[in-house]
Amino acid sequence: MNWTVIIQAILTFAGGIGAGCLTLKGRIAKASYSNERVYADKTDELFHRIDKLTDERDDLKEQVIQLKSQVKNQNYQIMKQSEQMKRQAKQMEEQSKVIDTMNRRMGLLNQKLGFELNEEDMN
Repeated sequence: MNWTVIIQAILTFAGGIGAGCLTLKGRIAKASYSNERVYADKTDELFHRIDKLTDERDDLKEQVIQLKSQVKNQNYQIMKQSEQMKRQAKQMEEQSKVIDTMNRRMGLLNQKLGFELNEEDMN
């Protein structure tokens, strides 16, 4: 065999490997660029969706704060009404005692007056 043929075969083989590597690198770069372009095309849409979700989250947080405030106010109102009802129940109990005392006294007074009237009618 001739050394020239062997060297030519080795150089051809090396050139084929080099060309294959460059082709593979070019395809990877093209795929990467293509993917980046797809992502770049979708980036605005994704950021818009993220902004929309962030706004919705902020609105919901604000609603939660408002609802917590309303619940706090309603609990305060319930507490005030409960205290007022307790005071009114105590007043009603005191008034019932006064009415019971007055009824007993009226009964005693009626008995005394009734007894005196009965004595007068007999005379």
